[in-house]
Amino acid sequence: MDDGVNANFQCPGGIANPGAIEGHFSDQLFNARLTGLISVSELKNAVAVTAAKSVMAFRVLTMAVDLCRLTTRTMNVNAGHERTSKARIIHQIQLIRGITVFNETTIAHQVRR
Repeated sequence: MDDGVNANFQCPGGIANPGAIEGHFSDQLFNARLTGLISVSELKNAVAVTAAKSVMAFRVLTMAVDLCRLTTRTMNVNAGHERTSKARIIHQIQLIRGITVFNETTIAHQVRR
């Protein structure tokens, strides 16, 4: 019998290599902690909300996902309905962005006077 993973012949019907499964489970817990990061960055009045997304299951490789683009369609489709949690987050960020833009234009207008 060769199942490709160090088979344990003393325990037929059991898991062939529980150490590998335990290690994989620990890796997934480690990935879950790393992919919970969310950052908000602002550059020239453009606010981007990104979240780390796991790219591969076996390695700690992440990529940034732009939640604004991801949830724009969700917000438009759910108009008049309860918004998803991501859409609520983006809505709050857009409110903050509007307040920030308002404050910057007000300051620029006051400087011109």
